[in-house]
Amino acid sequence: MRRMRHPSNVGRPSAPLRLYGRRVVLRPLTPSDFRTWSEVRRRNEDWLVPWEPQRHPGHADPSRDRSAFSARCTARDRDRAADSSYALGLFVGDRFGGEVNLNNIVRGAMQSGTIGYWIDRELAGNAYVAEAVAVVTRFAFEQLHLHRLEICIVP
Repeated sequence: MRRMRHPSNVGRPSAPLRLYGRRVVLRPLTPSDFRTWSEVRRRNEDWLVPWEPQRHPGHADPSRDRSAFSARCTARDRDRAADSSYALGLFVGDRFGGEVNLNNIVRGAMQSGTIGYWIDRELAGNAYVAEAVAVVTRFAFEQLHLHRLEICIVP
């Protein structure tokens, strides 16, 4: 019996990545998003800190340091090009509202990934995350050809 290998280009989007829901748009963040992203992150800091990993004390805070945010965008572009993760800004209309990430992509027999997210407290409770997760799930199964997803929900 011969094993089939997953072709390295199967499922990878060839055009700039934008995913659309009924009310949300998901796209990679760019350095030009710094001001808006920083404002939302800083305003929500107390609300988000309990749910997120601690930042290494020696690392710059991307919400306060434009070059750290730019480096974050570059790293995420590399991850997307390597098909290892897809980090996407969540927009409601023109308003930036959070992020939904498809991470830890494993190819081979597993064909799996994990989904994580955060949302601006002012937008919480409107099912924007549920819609965005549904859009990312469809993308993962239909375009990236993953077989299994796990969503990371922290209480």
